[in-house]
Amino acid sequence: MNKGGIAHRLIAFAKTLVGSLPGGLALINVIAAMLMGAIAGSAMASASAMGSILDPEMEKEGYSKEFGAAVNITSSTTGLVIPPSNVLIVYSLASGGASIAALFLAGYIPGILTGLFLMIVALVWAKKKNYKVGKRSSFKQVVKTFVDALPSLFMLVVVIGGIVTGVFTATEASAIAVLYSLGSWVYL
Repeated sequence: MNKGGIAHRLIAFAKTLVGSLPGGLALINVIAAMLMGAIAGSAMASASAMGSILDPEMEKEGYSKEFGAAVNITSSTTGLVIPPSNVLIVYSLASGGASIAALFLAGYIPGILTGLFLMIVALVWAKKKNYKVGKRSSFKQVVKTFVDALPSLFMLVVVIGGIVTGVFTATEASAIAVLYSLGSWVYL
């Protein structure tokens, strides 16, 4: 997904939304990690993708390495709750048949709330440390990056929609996600 540009498109979209706030890159990290975690279903995949792209950028902008690492590590954990989460799939199997679709639907609110609270903490910390504030994006830029990120965001609809509607199982959904990722890589 990183090679296919999915991570870059999600970061560009997040940058237009919150890049003008204090600690904008930290907020971008949280939003992009939530989106990437939701797509990949893995905290490690999210941390790897976001860290490799945003850590050097944050350092360049004057953020401390420790702050960048802390934001990346904590925000990547939202992928453990926001569907399609590998942890929820394992829980379903271990519990003897809890509905994966129900678990996925139940994971959205806690995952999003966790991300919002992480953003509040990052915002307060960035204000306290006087980190740089980016320039405000125009509505046209927001729309353009949203359109660019739509194929990446549509992967969520395909994977979660397919599982919730019963078109395919969680295991089959992972194969669909891989094919979709390969398609985006070939497309670029």
